Amino acid sequence: MYKSFDQLTITDDFLFCKVMSDEKLCTELIEILLDIQVDHIEMITSQFPIYPDYEKHSIRLDVYVKDSDKIFDLEMQTTDRFNLEKRCRYYQGLIDIDQLEHEMDYKKLKETYIIFLCTFDPFKKGELKYQVCQMMNDNPALPYNDKTNKVFYNIKAVDRTKASPRLQNFLEYLSTKKPCDDFTSRVDSAVYAAKTNSSWRKQYMTVGLWIEEAKEQAIKEGLAEGLTKGHAKGLAEGRAEGRAEGRAEGRAEGLAEGRAEGRADAKLEAAVIAVKNYHQPIEIVAADFNVPIEELESRLK
Repeated sequence: MYKSFDQLTITDDFLFCKVMSDEKLCTELIEILLDIQVDHIEMITSQFPIYPDYEKHSIRLDVYVKDSDKIFDLEMQTTDRFNLEKRCRYYQGLIDIDQLEHEMDYKKLKETYIIFLCTFDPFKKGELKYQVCQMMNDNPALPYNDKTNKVFYNIKAVDRTKASPRLQNFLEYLSTKKPCDDFTSRVDSAVYAAKTNSSWRKQYMTVGLWIEEAKEQAIKEGLAEGLTKGHAKGLAEGRAEGRAEGRAEGRAEGLAEGRAEGRADAKLEAAVIAVKNYHQPIEIVAADFNVPIEELESRLK
């Protein structure tokens, strides 16, 4: 269900994006997650859109970060949609397309890190961290570095002993929402500041109101379409029977089935609009419109 603004926490992508728009916090988080040094950040963009083509499936990256020679995409993932591998593949492709200008040499492509912070175990092996890098199957020792990295964190992992103390503290904060060191205290303060930001509250509530209105309109349109489809189907089936009784039964059955089909189809179309035009997270839209994620994803392709 669509949460109220007051119910949001750091693991909700809207609030996560707002908090990580702070350059210092975002830089520290990247360094904690990847155990690297970031020299300086050139750009941070929350909900960064990439549109490959009008008719193609666009994406909206939670927190998109550039430094001098790297690109980072930070994603907060609270719903297991069982498609992270393919999703990362698509994200990587569009990130590359977005940064490579016409006739630019491929050598100009920056190293990329796509990082998912999952509130579930994405690969069901109990690991804290899953990192994917390209390699040669027949000769693993042979260097093959295309400078692409995918990293998945399992926030719920029980064994965190392999993580640095700062990473352990951050993951604990994501789980409990209770700060336990200087960094998580500053993140928690940023969360509080974000939740008292009237502009961001209005922004979030505007989206919520639109979704509710879209749901109501979808139901109305679905009912109207269902009545029309049901009437036509019922009459056709009734005439085929050639009897007044058959016509009445067919019409009644068609009306019922048409109403259901019409409502479902209209709700699905409204959900597609919410994702495409208003760039809302697909899992939130699917839950709020009560439509299957698989059907919604299929319509978005």
